[in-house]
Amino acid sequence: MTRVANPSPGLGDRSRKFFTGAFSREFFLKRLVPFMYGFLFGCFLAADLIFPPKPDGSPGYVPFTRTISGQGNHGDNPVGAWFFVIGLVGTSIILVPFNLYAWRRLSAACKNTAGLALFFAITGAAGFAVVGIWDEQSTCLLLDGAGSCTLMSCDVHDVGSAIAFGGNLLAVLVNLFPMISHRVKTGKDDFGAWWQLAHVAAFVALLAAGLLVMNGSGVPPFFKRSAFWQWSLFTALAVYYLSLSLRLPGSVPKPSTFAGAG
Repeated sequence: MTRVANPSPGLGDRSRKFFTGAFSREFFLKRLVPFMYGFLFGCFLAADLIFPPKPDGSPGYVPFTRTISGQGNHGDNPVGAWFFVIGLVGTSIILVPFNLYAWRRLSAACKNTAGLALFFAITGAAGFAVVGIWDEQSTCLLLDGAGSCTLMSCDVHDVGSAIAFGGNLLAVLVNLFPMISHRVKTGKDDFGAWWQLAHVAAFVALLAAGLLVMNGSGVPPFFKRSAFWQWSLFTALAVYYLSLSLRLPGSVPKPSTFAGAG
């Protein structure tokens, strides 16, 4: 009898596995994560380099002195803003399989909290997409019957920014609990729970420092800029996701390993 070789998976099957996070750790670390970071910061760099210079010839955009969203201001950066949009929207899409890959591993330790963390992470990713699509300009999006503007682009942008940072920070916090559950039930720290706790503490310290400095006196003007703290928070999130990707185990722990897991 002639043995028939198993057909290779089709495009639809590969797409399904990709967008549900059902891929290997090798693919995750060697392809997905490097591509995500290279794509996002490559787009940011392009948006910055294309940003029209100021009348005195100095750079038009300087990170930490203007908000991240300034790169995507279509009025100030007509061409470069599109790189910002593509970068944020594309990264938001990539974060879906990224977070599902993490969820597949964390849910084996504690299904309910891992699912909640996934919800916050996906919501935060959607918030970043909103920030990219609707810029910080006061462009009218919706008029009422009397011809008055009832919804402006900057309003949607601000809501998206709050959702983006709020969702991601809540995901960082909630992800700590399945990691602790795993450590308590197995005596192993396969997820790097102590590192996760360190990131949670760092975010709390960063937010507290920002509030104190912004409302304090005698502080150099550079550190009183909201842009400085926004960039700092964004950078801390980028460091966190890199840390998480390195700490996630290569295989999904078997359910029997976690007797009584929620």
